[in-house]
Amino acid sequence: MTVHQAKGLEFGLVIVPHLVEGRFPASRRGEGLTLPDELLKEELPAAELHLAEERRLAYVAITRAREELVCTLAGRYEGVKDWRPSRFLTPIRGAEARELAAVSLLVPPAGGLVEVARQVELPLNDAPPIAALSYTQVDTYLRCPQMYQYRFVFRLPTRPKPQMQFGRILHEALKDALGSIERDKPLTWAMVDSAYVAAWARERFCAPEQAPSLQDLGRTYLRRAFDAGDLSKPLLLEQPFSLRVDGLRLTGRMDRVDRHPDGSYEVIDYKTGSAKRAADLQRDLQLGVYALAAREVFRFDPLSLSYYYLETSERVTVAKPKERLEDDRQTIVKVAEGIRAELFPARPDRMKCSGCDFRLLCPSAAV
Repeated sequence: MTVHQAKGLEFGLVIVPHLVEGRFPASRRGEGLTLPDELLKEELPAAELHLAEERRLAYVAITRAREELVCTLAGRYEGVKDWRPSRFLTPIRGAEARELAAVSLLVPPAGGLVEVARQVELPLNDAPPIAALSYTQVDTYLRCPQMYQYRFVFRLPTRPKPQMQFGRILHEALKDALGSIERDKPLTWAMVDSAYVAAWARERFCAPEQAPSLQDLGRTYLRRAFDAGDLSKPLLLEQPFSLRVDGLRLTGRMDRVDRHPDGSYEVIDYKTGSAKRAADLQRDLQLGVYALAAREVFRFDPLSLSYYYLETSERVTVAKPKERLEDDRQTIVKVAEGIRAELFPARPDRMKCSGCDFRLLCPSAAV
């Protein structure tokens, strides 16, 4: 838990990690345990105020321990930066403090040392020939080839993320609700809500403290779509496809396909994020893949492509001209060529790296 969440609580053992300069005390300035203005004798510079807040946070953290306190630090986290011990360590140390050094698991433990493994290079076996790729694999490679290698070549596990689970639950609820529509039995809100409750029950949510607020938010999304009349019976639901792209098989799944009274088809993909403009989505690869599969595999014509943003019940329809589709096809081919050639360069980016499951392992992670 965070230090703020620990206020007022006590534990027999407390472990405070990341006692390095830049993390504790943190270099970025956020809200801390502030003092009322009337208790401040003089106005301090912003840097000193921030440090004072961090010092108060450290005091709260270490005083949660009734019996034993463990403070940890490392010289290396993500990236290549060397981290210096926190200035708070000196005042925290007492006469009874013990210092445990971390060495290596590759040698037998020596007296009193806690042994941890050094980071080693992962072995790269010969990559098998690529006959098929999923859209998720293509998208991962485009974001960062190094991430692709960790996830799909080394097959390292990834952590569940609340927003990903939230989106999956909404997709499952929509699939079950829309799939239950019968010709003589129109969809009711009770059917939608029942499907939503069942979808939550099937999911072991990774962040229980966030579950209640996300449950309410998801129900709001579905109610808005239901009231807008956008939850009608589709032609296809969760339709898998296998698309040939220059000798490669690209697999994926369409959330929904509608057939309109004029005989046209519409591929709809549900999104839980903020809506984007149609002009900004013309280069969107996912829509390009849907268009290629709809036309070449299912022969849907005429065809339209839409993202349905559940947050606002807004449907954004995107035109994909032939030249855009050819660009998308070439992007898929280039990704396959890069994977076959085992080209996995890192593409560090502060925002992307901060949410990457492999940032502590990757030597190129942006700090």
